[in-house]
Amino acid sequence: MIMGGSWVSTGVEASRFTRFWFRRHFFQHLGFRLAQSVSNSPPVRLVGTPVFVLGVGVEENPISLPGIGDSEVYVSTSNMQYHDDAEDFLYSEVLSNYGDLLVGFSSLAGVESDAGCCEQLAEICKEAIHKHNGCPAKKALDIMCSVGRFSYELSKSLNKVIAIDHGGRLLDAAMKIQQGKSLEIKGARDLPFVNIPLDEIKANVDRVQFQQFTWLPNEIGVYDLIVMLSLQRLSNRKAWLVRLWEIMNSGGILIIKINVSWDLESLRAVMGAKFELLETRLVSSKERDCASLICVTQVSLSGV
Repeated sequence: MIMGGSWVSTGVEASRFTRFWFRRHFFQHLGFRLAQSVSNSPPVRLVGTPVFVLGVGVEENPISLPGIGDSEVYVSTSNMQYHDDAEDFLYSEVLSNYGDLLVGFSSLAGVESDAGCCEQLAEICKEAIHKHNGCPAKKALDIMCSVGRFSYELSKSLNKVIAIDHGGRLLDAAMKIQQGKSLEIKGARDLPFVNIPLDEIKANVDRVQFQQFTWLPNEIGVYDLIVMLSLQRLSNRKAWLVRLWEIMNSGGILIIKINVSWDLESLRAVMGAKFELLETRLVSSKERDCASLICVTQVSLSGV
């Protein structure tokens, strides 16, 4: 939300040149009204979901409104991105991504390692580039990278991998793993301290760069390969999907792992005019004991 971003503003904001078209994901608005409460305490909704700030952690957010005390009832946020940023989700992602590198992993938390799936998907990407791309791919974008295992698998065959996620807690862990630091996961009784020996997967760790994004801004650049393996974690999937062709080089490859809520027909409806479906592949996953459909697509010359 931009203050003064209303399209019905007066003065300089009324000009059509100040409608903030360059940031299409910022909401433009009108019709705000000021209201005064008739009760002694303000009618507020207290959200108690902790927010992890990358580089800072979870900050204290004391109540500063008059008439509101610590005894008030808190509710969880409706923003699902913050639910992905919880400690228990981080723990399951670390075990799923790197369980094959941890001693005694099989007895931990009932989570199976899905590292083999990451390796298989990286091989599919490599084969797709060789089969469908006219020139060698050098730069890849991993959208919703979590704690980074798949990004490292990609680094074995690409010169640069930009790994993005909206979760600050996940990216903080990914960066610590990259730096060889120990992870401390509060509430993880089985394995509160985790050390990941990255040298065992023989990846080009320095080729991976982690960044936090809640959207795909123009500054993100363009890529030869874009991979989306966690479509279900995006709060507005369609908005992300329609943006992809704008950040892809000519002849670039897009690989998407679809799920129940977004099947192949849903993808065609959103992306059919810009992308051409090249092939589909089934990939097994231990995480949910099922097979996932992988769509390999390419920018359509008729849609450019």
